[in-house]
Amino acid sequence: FLTSYDGSIRCFDMAKGQFTLIHTLPPPDRNVYISALDMSQDGHLLYFTDTAGQLTLLDQRTPSKQCQVFQLHEKKAGGLSV
Repeated sequence: FLTSYDGSIRCFDMAKGQFTLIHTLPPPDRNVYISALDMSQDGHLLYFTDTAGQLTLLDQRTPSKQCQVFQLHEKKAGGLSV
C-alpha cells in the first residue's frame, strides 16, 4: 500500500505490475494529508490517520468502500499501529 500527498491510497499488485486506487480523500480535504497507515492482519481493514486529526477505517470487502471516520484530535493524528 502507498499513500500520496494527493490524498490517495493505492495498492501495488506485484504479479500484474500495476497500482489500483483503493481510496482518495474527498476534494474539500485537499489540504488534509494521510499521516499514517496500517492494516489488519488479514489485510481486509485499512486504518489511516490524517492531518485533520481523524482516524478512518476502510473495509475493503464492502462493495461501496464506505469508511467510518472518527475525530481523535483537532490537529494532526500521526503514528498508528494496529
